[in-house]
Amino acid sequence: MREKTKEQLLQEIESLQKQVAKQKKEDFTETKQAQAALEDSEKRFEAIFDYAPDAYYISDLKGTFIDGNIAAEKITGYKRIELIGKNFLKVKLLPPSQLAKAVAELAKSTLGKATSPEEFQLTRKDGKKVYVEIATFPIKIKGKFRILGIARDITARKAAEKKEKSLTADLKFLSESAMKFVELSHEEDIFKIIGQQLSYLAKNSYILVSSYHPEDNSTEVKIITGIKKRTNNILKILGRDPIGMRLKLDTQSAKERVMKGRLVEVKGGLYELAFNKIPKKICTALEKAFGVKDIYSMGFVKENKLFGAAVIILKKSFNLSSKTAIEAFIYQASVALHKWHAEKKVAASLKEKDILLREIHHRVKNNLQIISSLLRLQSRNIEDNSLQEIFQVSQQRIRSIALIHESLYRSDDLGQIDFSKYIQNLTSHLSSLHAADAKGINFKISADNIFLDINRAIPCGLLLNELITNALKYAFPEEKEGEIKIGFEKYKHNKLRLSIADNGIGFPQGLDFRKTESLGLQLVNSLISQLNGTIKMQQKAGTKYTLVF
Repeated sequence: MREKTKEQLLQEIESLQKQVAKQKKEDFTETKQAQAALEDSEKRFEAIFDYAPDAYYISDLKGTFIDGNIAAEKITGYKRIELIGKNFLKVKLLPPSQLAKAVAELAKSTLGKATSPEEFQLTRKDGKKVYVEIATFPIKIKGKFRILGIARDITARKAAEKKEKSLTADLKFLSESAMKFVELSHEEDIFKIIGQQLSYLAKNSYILVSSYHPEDNSTEVKIITGIKKRTNNILKILGRDPIGMRLKLDTQSAKERVMKGRLVEVKGGLYELAFNKIPKKICTALEKAFGVKDIYSMGFVKENKLFGAAVIILKKSFNLSSKTAIEAFIYQASVALHKWHAEKKVAASLKEKDILLREIHHRVKNNLQIISSLLRLQSRNIEDNSLQEIFQVSQQRIRSIALIHESLYRSDDLGQIDFSKYIQNLTSHLSSLHAADAKGINFKISADNIFLDINRAIPCGLLLNELITNALKYAFPEEKEGEIKIGFEKYKHNKLRLSIADNGIGFPQGLDFRKTESLGLQLVNSLISQLNGTIKMQQKAGTKYTLVF
C-alpha cells in the first residue's frame, strides 16, 4: 500500500476541519432555532396563561403560590405580587370549614394525581364571597414538580341555582298554603293559618294579623306570633291584651297604606302602625322592649275590598327576606278571605231563601187546609148525599196536596221530599178519614228511599189518593176484611214503579178503567199522562194497578 504524502495528509486535515466547522455552524444554527422556538413557546404559554378566561395559578407541592394570571387577580381581588411566596393557608382565601377539603385535594396532587373540579367558597380581599370550581394538574417546570390549578368562577351559576331552589320552595309553600285555605271553613281559622305561614316565611320577626270591619271602618287584632314569653311586658306597657284591640281607619293615609296591595315599610314605627291611636311614648317603649328594627305591612285586598292586614315586625340585626314570596302569600290569603266572605254572603242569602220557601210551603198548606175546611162547612148545608160525597172527595184531594207542602216544609231539602214517608202519612190519613170502610183492612207498604221534587210529588200523591180511596170504598163491601199493598221502587232505565194492589172483589168485568165516566179514574189517567208514564191494571185475586214513570 502506497503511503500518503505530507501534502495529502494536510489536505485531508483541512477538509476535516472544514467539515467540523460546517457541522458546528449547523449545530449552532439548530440550537439558536431551538432556543428561539422554546422562547416563542414560552411566550405563547405565558400569553395563554395570563389571558385565559379562567383563573390559573401555579403552586409548589406545599401550597405556596408561585404565579397566577389576570383572571386569578380578578377572582381573589389580590395582585399576583401579593400572593406569590405565600401559602394558601395563610392568605385566608378559604373559610375554616373548607380547609380540610383543600388539604385533601393538595395531597392528591403531591402524589402526581390530577383532581376533578371541586366547589369552594373564596373570600376576596374586599370581603366579598365568590364560588369557584377548582381542578388541579401535576406539571414539571424546569425540572421541578409543580401544581397547576384552574379555578372557574361559578358565583352567577350558584346564585341562579339558589334562586331556582328558593323559587321552587316558594311555589311548594304557596301550593301547600292554598290547600290549607281550601280546607278551612271559619274566618278565625284563616287568620290562624295566615299567622303560622307568615312566621315561617319571615323568621326572627313578630307577625300581627288583623281583620277589617267595614261597618265601623276599624281593624281588629286577631293574631300576634312570637310574643308568648313576653306577654307580660305588653300588658305592663300597653295596659291591656292587644288581641281583640280595634283601631279606626279614619285617616286617608291609613287607608292608602293598607289598600296598596304590596308590602309597605311603616317608617313611623308602631305609632304610625296604630294609626296614631296609641300614645307615642307607649309605642316607643314597646319598640325598645321588643327590639324592633323595621315594620312592614300589607292589606288583604281583593277586587278593591279590604279584609284586614298583615304586619311583619323585624327584630334588630335581621333583614326582610323572601319579600316576593310574602307578597304572593298575602295575596293568596286575600283571595281566601274574599272567597270566605262571598260564601258567607251566599250562605246567608240561601238561608234567607230557605226560610222564605219553608214559610211559603207552610202558608200554602194552611191555605189548602182553610179551603178544605170551607168545603166541609159548606157541605153541612147540603142534604143531597151524592153532592156531599163530591165535597168530601174534593176535601180529600186537597188534603193530599197539602200533605206534599207539609212534607216539603219539614224536609231538610226543600227541593224534594222522601216519598216513602209521604205514603205512610197519606195511608194513615185515608184510614182515619174512611174509618168505616177501612175497618179490618191492613196496609202493607214496601217503599224504597226515593225522593221526588214537587213537580212529580203532587201528581203522584193525587194518583195514590184516588187509587187507595177507590180500594177502600169499593174493594171490600159489607165490612169484608182485606189487604192493600203499596209498593214504590226504582225500576229499569232510571224509572220508578208504583203499585197499588188489593185482594178485594176486583174491578167490574167488561169496564175499561181508561174510558170510565168516574171522575177519579179519569183523573188517574190524566195524572199518569202528566208524569209521562204508563199504567196497567191486573185482575187476579183482586185488583192491581202498576204505574211506571
